[in-house]
Amino acid sequence: MSAPPARPIVFAITGASGAPYAIRLLEQLIAAQRRVQLIISSHGLRLLQTESGVRSAAELRERVGGDGWDRFVKVFDDADRGAAPASGSSRNGGMVICPCSMGTLSAIAVGASLAPLLELLQLAASATAQLTNRMLRMVSPLNR
Repeated sequence: MSAPPARPIVFAITGASGAPYAIRLLEQLIAAQRRVQLIISSHGLRLLQTESGVRSAAELRERVGGDGWDRFVKVFDDADRGAAPASGSSRNGGMVICPCSMGTLSAIAVGASLAPLLELLQLAASATAQLTNRMLRMVSPLNR
């Protein structure tokens, strides 16, 4: 009998400087055959375009490898506050926010919202903190 598949890693990309870190980490998670629930904030998408020339999730898929992406990555819209990563009943293996802006870091730390309505990224961070307390926030040294 084989072991059950590992729980997915929630992976969020925000607008802090460090898009190459996010792309490389996503490549490595796919290479390790880890399921990923990907959330890209609007500022994260702008960051990917500015720093890496990636203008969409489809272009990110091509950059990291379409076959692995199709098998291991599920993309969630940051505006979808009802998506699986926001729910406490949807178990995950932890969360990575890479890169993590100081605004996102502070909002998660104090449980505050950056917007009038919580974004999926913040709800997922809250659910992860409550359920697994496994969260890696990668603040770029370039983000001052």
